[in-house]
Amino acid sequence: MPAAAVSDTGAQFISKIIELVNIERSNAGIPALKPDPELMAAAMYKCRDLSESRQFSHNSATYGEAYKLMDVFNIHYISWGENIASGQDTPEEVMNAWMESPGHRENILDSRFQYIGVGFMYDGYYSTIWSQEFIER
Repeated sequence: MPAAAVSDTGAQFISKIIELVNIERSNAGIPALKPDPELMAAAMYKCRDLSESRQFSHNSATYGEAYKLMDVFNIHYISWGENIASGQDTPEEVMNAWMESPGHRENILDSRFQYIGVGFMYDGYYSTIWSQEFIER
């Protein structure tokens, strides 16, 4: 799967999300997540899929159940998690929203996860789309 092009702002936002995630993990005494190139590509693909399908869901009209995104990118994992969001203008806003949501917070602070991929894009329908993919290997 080819990765979607990321604007300079998008790249900065993605880096900031990873930084904010790892600050939250550090505050909780949990090791930092490492960015993974395949997960980064999968997260960008997730954003593009949400934009193109106009279905804001973990399950995709394109590839089916959420975990099957890992199969699309041939990513091997023991455990997996995903966070998605839309409409927030900044990394800080989306992180606040995720941390206030028990399920999203659980993914961010899951000590089993070792790797992260983050996606972000501007979209004419949702305004912004954000995704996080987490895995344990």
